[in-house]
Amino acid sequence: MGGWTAVNKLRRMGIPITDTVMDKVFPETSKVSRDVRPADDIKRVAPEPGQTREFLAVLRELEERTRRTAAIESLPEMGKKLLGLDVGVSYSQVTLVRNDRQPNESYTALVPEPLARSLRRNVIVAAKIAAQGQGDQACWVVSHIEIV
Repeated sequence: MGGWTAVNKLRRMGIPITDTVMDKVFPETSKVSRDVRPADDIKRVAPEPGQTREFLAVLRELEERTRRTAAIESLPEMGKKLLGLDVGVSYSQVTLVRNDRQPNESYTALVPEPLARSLRRNVIVAAKIAAQGQGDQACWVVSHIEIV
């Protein structure tokens, strides 16, 4: 008997499952798993005016309609211009995760609808983004994105 069957039997017997027990049951994996950083160690990168980024990333989320895109759609023409957005263009929202650094970096950005049509989730993309707007209205906007 070994693995999780042994752990469950020990639990039923009232034996606490400690690191020592796990090391004996899973000797080759327990030490490794404690030293490895979790895969979901992700840090949100906030946009600051004037910043641009160009990188490879995993496109984690692609949403046509969010609170942010609805707010953008409701802005008058002048509001869109002040944010540096194209007038007459609809936007979708993407989440790009850059995993070449630790912690991984997450960028939530607006992408013009013409660029968004060719995208899908869970693919690697080459992206160029720029921070637009000020303060609470600051956001990342995609100027180029393509599936690699």
